[in-house]
Amino acid sequence: MQEQLVLKNREWDPLAVDALVADKVPEWLARLYASRGISEAAQIVPRPQDLPVPALMKNLTMMATEIVDMYRRNKKILVVGDYDCDGATASAIMTRGLQQVGIPIQFLVPHRFEHGYGLTPEVVRQALERKPDLIITVDCGISSFDGIEVARQAGVPVFVTDHHLPGDTLPDVLIVNPNQPGCTFPSRNLCGAGVALYVVRAVRDELVKQGVFTRATLPPVNALFSWVAIGTIADVVGLDWVNRGLVAYGLDSIRRGMGGPGIQALISVAGKRQSMLSTTDIAFGLGPRINAAGRMASMDASVNLLLDNGEDATRLAHELDTLNKERRVVEGDMAAQAEVQAANYLADPAKVTLVAFEPEWHQGVIGIVAGRLKEKHWRPTVALAAIDDGQMKGSARSIPGLHLRDCLARVDQLHPGLLLKFGGHSAAAGLTLRAGGLELFRQAFEKVAREMLTDEDLTRVMWSDGALPSEALSLEGASLLNDGLWGQAMPAPMFVDQVVVKDKRVLMDKISGEPRHLKLRVSIRGIEMDAIWFNQAELNTDQPVLAYQLSINEYRGIVSPQLMIQGQF
Repeated sequence: MQEQLVLKNREWDPLAVDALVADKVPEWLARLYASRGISEAAQIVPRPQDLPVPALMKNLTMMATEIVDMYRRNKKILVVGDYDCDGATASAIMTRGLQQVGIPIQFLVPHRFEHGYGLTPEVVRQALERKPDLIITVDCGISSFDGIEVARQAGVPVFVTDHHLPGDTLPDVLIVNPNQPGCTFPSRNLCGAGVALYVVRAVRDELVKQGVFTRATLPPVNALFSWVAIGTIADVVGLDWVNRGLVAYGLDSIRRGMGGPGIQALISVAGKRQSMLSTTDIAFGLGPRINAAGRMASMDASVNLLLDNGEDATRLAHELDTLNKERRVVEGDMAAQAEVQAANYLADPAKVTLVAFEPEWHQGVIGIVAGRLKEKHWRPTVALAAIDDGQMKGSARSIPGLHLRDCLARVDQLHPGLLLKFGGHSAAAGLTLRAGGLELFRQAFEKVAREMLTDEDLTRVMWSDGALPSEALSLEGASLLNDGLWGQAMPAPMFVDQVVVKDKRVLMDKISGEPRHLKLRVSIRGIEMDAIWFNQAELNTDQPVLAYQLSINEYRGIVSPQLMIQGQF
């Protein structure tokens, strides 16, 4: 089986288009939404009041009651999160959300290199030094059996709030997870931050029920929704109607300056405009900087940034920006090494997987490298680095058609003990490989993937929304698209047109000094505008057929539409 690339046009239901147009949606924009399953304007941006109530989530009312009871008995609560953007935002939401209603609470974020993922025994032992009466996990815990047991032996209960797929058995603790068996919550796509927000909402409901607050006296939650929006976009979960509602409210809060001093400072160092912030800006501007702390150092800086009252926001934002620049340098070196391995590994065109290993690779960046390799070669990919005792730590990324966690579970069944630990989603997973197990893993991963994949799965499809109408090639059209809630399962519009290149120049990378991007001036049906093609330094024709997205560019106070080029045909 070999990778292919096919361009396909999206289709839409004409009746859905008509219904959206009747709701005052421009026809060209109505086609975009209709092709993504939306048939009425109310579905585009669900209102916060239309979101499902916390009571629909299994165990949530019980957990909220227990948390309030712990508070009334002056018990100490400690939040333990994950070291990525979702974990940081979830930690901040749970911490600030409970503090707002008078519940004392602290947070602890594991160190990627010292503790590993989740509520590990090492993390629990560190947590116990703070003498908590209750540990609440966010964005982790559903598979943390060993850590939970250490806490149990110490007499400290654990509440698990998570969104990751559970295994065949669950920890014997109180669990809130929309993906656990028996949960009737209408969205399986909440990220860890989304689950944390629902816990906070349930606690607020319980405090109102007990007469501690009224609805009118409850503190505002705009900042919490802002952080949910960032966590949801950064964690690349599906933007179903629930997540669209959360992101819409959060994005609006950020644009109106209600995301908190930390977010405002981060927007500034990322060079974005707060009032026009988009989901793309979050995905490629804010998210990577928040993630950089966990990848390169400690996630504490990111959580502290979100929680900051303004005193250290600017300093922390610049610290994250510096860490992100360091990450880019490391990533570039690793990616170059990985491509050499990929060329050798895939010399056999029958290979359907890619496994790359370099002992000295940075553990915090292997996930990015795996993602880059997956996108370029369109194969399920694992990138591994060496850790203690000859073991290897890996990050995996998959293509549609191969459920990574199921694949790794099958590898574990075939070769017990080969995987010391694993977990994740359909598209992304983490694993730890026993010493000396690399070649056996490569063989097993290839075998299982070959059984699960088809030729169709290895056909890369670029979906096009066709040519963008001339009336939409404007700042107004770009603004309408910029306001859209685009992301996983709600892909940003992609257009295909032949253009005439009027001018072009190569932009140099500010860090490496190497040719990095193409800056163009193009004409589409006589309409001229700027265009940029990231990570592309050559263009061999002056009349190419380009795939692009329409965005907004601000330079020296001038706001204008800009094409973001994604490919050439």
